[in-house]
Amino acid sequence: MSGKKYKTATRRQPLVFGEIEELRRKGFNQTEIADIHGVSRQAVSWHKTTYGGQKSTRQIVNQAWPWETKGPHGKSAAYQRLRDHGEFIATGGRDMSDFKRGRHAAWLKMMRRNDYVLEFDPNIPPTPGVAPTGGFGLFTDEGVEVVGASLPG
Repeated sequence: MSGKKYKTATRRQPLVFGEIEELRRKGFNQTEIADIHGVSRQAVSWHKTTYGGQKSTRQIVNQAWPWETKGPHGKSAAYQRLRDHGEFIATGGRDMSDFKRGRHAAWLKMMRRNDYVLEFDPNIPPTPGVAPTGGFGLFTDEGVEVVGASLPG
């Protein structure tokens, strides 16, 4: 659990697609909408998917993800910074917290300053500070692997 406590509704209210979209426009996330209606996040997600609801920025980035990554890859700093970069490009950072925007700026600065290129290949071995489960590697723009570097965050 994330440690965040949500009040569970005592009575289940019917989910109506239009109301879900209205609450999303007001800034509620799927967890909050589910809590209001006394249902699971998955129920809210099912309604959005089935009835063509608006996707979140994160969902759009995940759908456009160019590689077939597995669960453990998602825990790596490389994956998370690249996903944050996708969100930043999609929104100009509009929906990102100050902390996330700062971490993204530090990552871009480090990548540019050192002329690093982030590469994904499921066969890249684990790299501490970049991808402890493997799959991602930092390389110079000449193709030389960077050893010992770590990504911010």
